[in-house]
Amino acid sequence: MKKYRIPLPGRKCSYLIGESEDVEYVNPIDNYKDLFFNFKTFIYKEIILKIHTFNSEIFIDNYVRKRIETEWEKRFNELINTAFPNELMTVLKADTKEQQGSALKNISLTGDEFIAFTFKAWENFGYSFSQYSAFHHHKGVDLNNLPKFIELDNDGTVLTVGKTTLSEGEQKQVVKHRKVIISKILDLKDSWHCFFWTYKSLGGEERYKCGQSHIHYISDRWGIPRDNVLEQLRSPKYSLPSLPHIDFYTYRNPK
Repeated sequence: MKKYRIPLPGRKCSYLIGESEDVEYVNPIDNYKDLFFNFKTFIYKEIILKIHTFNSEIFIDNYVRKRIETEWEKRFNELINTAFPNELMTVLKADTKEQQGSALKNISLTGDEFIAFTFKAWENFGYSFSQYSAFHHHKGVDLNNLPKFIELDNDGTVLTVGKTTLSEGEQKQVVKHRKVIISKILDLKDSWHCFFWTYKSLGGEERYKCGQSHIHYISDRWGIPRDNVLEQLRSPKYSLPSLPHIDFYTYRNPK
């Protein structure tokens, strides 16, 4: 996991940001546990050191580890007991893309439900987990001129951290036109299932149920090699056949 501490100018606070890195063919439970421990450790150490600078590093490490172990047990139990649409398990067993598309029709998912599904797919069938990320800026963007951090609030306000000669309007364009595709794939021998989303699909900006956040699905049943699908999803403009859409909800747009 990549971790960033970004001090906010003019304020006595910082953004603490964790960014999951790409992984391939891993145990999804172990992977999520590692992310949980890494980010929680980062946050707690930042907070404790800011308040209690006199504590020894060994004391802080022991305190943080014990606290996170307790929190992880609670979080894991929440996820492993989170109900998700049974149709997802049907999709893993389906023989054709038509059967998969029919099973996915009219279902919806939350972030926790998707994680719970990946856990069950591993525990029940042995499906490994992979994640791939692709980031593309529009033409003309000088990466060397980008600030460390740009945040665009819902009201249009721009928060910038770091030096840049870009105007506020240009920074808005950088955020609005950045293309991001996150792909998560479950693999079992030659069988694979890919769930992917773009920032636009999560923002409800694509031509699907106007305003509805959603993700996309494709599998080996489409007859396209996994490597070819992944190559498309890593490109600025992917080209794939018509695919099922799944309504998707996060903490930013809860059910």
